[in-house]
Amino acid sequence: MKSTKDLKKEGTYRKDRHEKRLENKVQTLDTIPKPPSHFDERHRAKWIAVCEECLQLGTLTTADLDTVCTYVETFYTAADALKNLTEHGHIIQTETAAGMVIPRANPAWRIYTDSQRILTQLSDRLGFSPKARMSIKADPVSKEVDPLEWVFKSN
Repeated sequence: MKSTKDLKKEGTYRKDRHEKRLENKVQTLDTIPKPPSHFDERHRAKWIAVCEECLQLGTLTTADLDTVCTYVETFYTAADALKNLTEHGHIIQTETAAGMVIPRANPAWRIYTDSQRILTQLSDRLGFSPKARMSIKADPVSKEVDPLEWVFKSN
């Protein structure tokens, strides 16, 4: 499906067909919103990084903020589960009520794999995979480049 901008450029835009598209009604944000109040420092840093990436893609809207919040929370849930797996291994020893010690799978493995599955889905929604970026019909935000910037960077 072509974006409204592409249709107008090609001269095939029809107001009666294309005017009510959601893309024509949703306004993208131009600044990074404040992170949720329950976020700690590492969550806030990730929030800013994810929002910055969405701003650069030209896709950040207020409707996306809950998705960004879930992405950040799930990102650190996966990271914490991986840390647990690294420290304790994939197999842990547990004691039964009868006093027997038996090996079993570390529950952090399930948390990690579930979190990775959710992150993959959210990454696609936010445009963080090559396939997802190909389907984005937004205009990326272009940064103004100082023509003399290369002079200062080379010194």
